[in-house]
Amino acid sequence: MAILIKKVKTAVGQMIHSIQRKVEYLRERLECMLGIYRVDIQHIYSPEENRLIEQSSELIQQFFPGPPGSLLLTEDFESRCEVIEDFAHRLIQIYGLENVEVIVTDDPELFSSDSGVIFGRTRVDQKTVYINANLLRLDNEDVLEHLVGTVIHELRHIMQFEIMTLVNTRGVSYQRRRAWRYTTANYVDAGLDMEAYSSQSIEFDARNFTNRIWQRAYGMSVPLGGH
Repeated sequence: MAILIKKVKTAVGQMIHSIQRKVEYLRERLECMLGIYRVDIQHIYSPEENRLIEQSSELIQQFFPGPPGSLLLTEDFESRCEVIEDFAHRLIQIYGLENVEVIVTDDPELFSSDSGVIFGRTRVDQKTVYINANLLRLDNEDVLEHLVGTVIHELRHIMQFEIMTLVNTRGVSYQRRRAWRYTTANYVDAGLDMEAYSSQSIEFDARNFTNRIWQRAYGMSVPLGGH
């Protein structure tokens, strides 16, 4: 019996430690993802991009008159999924993206515990954005707020792909298109090198695009939180 109790204590201790590490990693990643991503006012967008930023900010205010995280916090999981998918569908219409899907899922092949904390993934070849349902279940205002921003961020990647492949350039300069193509060909995953990942042109642009929308809607960038 003593041996069994010891084994149980060891297993529980390992589980608690694993949870603590994941929470710590989540906080660190969010401080990285939210804290340093300020709006770059020097970054010049095309008239078409500025129009999309303005329309997106109007849409987000319609969906979330107040802080998105606090509003989602009052909803159950199913309602949160519906809000995220409906919001994404409206953005897809504004951006003029065809045959694009946004799916809330906890598919372990997309969001496994081994891959760390990932809010969303984009498969440009499938024209699909996946949002992490595991995080949408958390009753954490900052996490929920960042998931709303993730929808914009990931759809921007779909838009970038159309721009760099000349499906619809949206007035983006050749220099930016070339930089995005170079980044795509030499992409560094966040799990390998967070600093290198963050500084890549397509990631900078997706963050800045999202924060331009957030600033226009709420007068601030996507806020730094404890997640």
